[in-house]
Amino acid sequence: MTAIEPAGTLAQLEGIIERGLETFIEVGQALMRIRDERLYREAGYSSFEVYCQERWGHRRAWADRQISAMRKVAELDPTGSTPANEWQARQLPGPDQAEDLDAMAARLAGEYPDWTEDYCRLFARNVLEARRLIAEQRQSYRRGLAIRAELQAALNLGEIPPEEVAGAWEALQELGELLAWMQEDLILTRAGAAS
Repeated sequence: MTAIEPAGTLAQLEGIIERGLETFIEVGQALMRIRDERLYREAGYSSFEVYCQERWGHRRAWADRQISAMRKVAELDPTGSTPANEWQARQLPGPDQAEDLDAMAARLAGEYPDWTEDYCRLFARNVLEARRLIAEQRQSYRRGLAIRAELQAALNLGEIPPEEVAGAWEALQELGELLAWMQEDLILTRAGAAS
């Protein structure tokens, strides 16, 4: 992995980000330095969040994802082979997840002595991935509930133009059906996990 020279200026670091999107690792390093050393102040930005929004047209979460991906690659891949983009890098287990993976694989090896070490790791990885997907599904369900509440409030307050009310009610009904399905799926998932 290529390291950024310590003497990089804001302009040099921004150049990396602009190109960068050539390599997410350098982008993550540049953003981390700009954030940690508060270099965004040189350009008159009051905060890193404002800098990300106004300079790059992205929320701070975008920068945080770039930094997180860069850190995961740096911490978990000493071989030098790197994922093609930051999304792939974020899918790597973080240091805490890696420990969970190892601990779960070791526990499985103890409980099932006829399983190979590779199979225990594969099984543990699949369990951890399933947990992550369930957490994402729960988060999507909560977002759907919030959207439904906002749409319901807008309809009740008459904030929807009259020509769009029928479509909004239809969307609200479809969203309700989707949320009911998601809730049922989450209940079944929870029941399956408990058994």
